[in-house]
Amino acid sequence: MRRWLPVVFLLFLFSGCYNRPVRHLASDVGLITPGKTTKEEVLLYLGEPDTSRRRAPDVEEFVYTARHRTGLLRNTPLLGRYLDENRAETVVVTITDGVVTDCRFTLEEKGDRDWADDFTWKEIR
Repeated sequence: MRRWLPVVFLLFLFSGCYNRPVRHLASDVGLITPGKTTKEEVLLYLGEPDTSRRRAPDVEEFVYTARHRTGLLRNTPLLGRYLDENRAETVVVTITDGVVTDCRFTLEEKGDRDWADDFTWKEIR
């Protein structure tokens, strides 16, 4: 039993070092300049897009998304993902003829659309 104690200790020690990579879209999108940045540079700065679509033969759109969990309970086993998921970042990059023509960044937080529940949806005449 005493021989396994250092091995168990090392397993616990190194298990705390594991971390998933985090996307920092808010800062990475600052590297993109419409009219100057090329498609290759976008792929270098932001990586492969989560989704992409063709809007026209020479127009392509890359969509990047990142969800961030913040709060005290975010690391709670099994329940953490339901309790504290409250930020979503999205970047939409439009590329025409290999050059960025538009770049939009949005940040949506939990509760941003709650106003729709309280609003009285009456037709204005």
